[in-house]
Amino acid sequence: MLKYLPDILSGVVVTIELALLIVVTGIAAGLALALLRSLGIRPLNWLIIGIVDLFRSLPPLVVIVLIYFGLPSVDLSPSG
Repeated sequence: MLKYLPDILSGVVVTIELALLIVVTGIAAGLALALLRSLGIRPLNWLIIGIVDLFRSLPPLVVIVLIYFGLPSVDLSPSG
């Protein structure tokens, strides 16, 4: 068990880093969308509401799969 401890600790660090990155990204995206909605442009508001409702209705695993398999279509290759 002790020989796996460095790998486990490395995984814990990566998990914490990813969690912090996701929280910061989520706050920034939410703030940006809220500011865009406050402009009062009706078509833009409907678009934002539609996108938010779509992501709220999808299970998180489906969103992860869509992002993972969608990234190569925009020339971004996920490593791992």
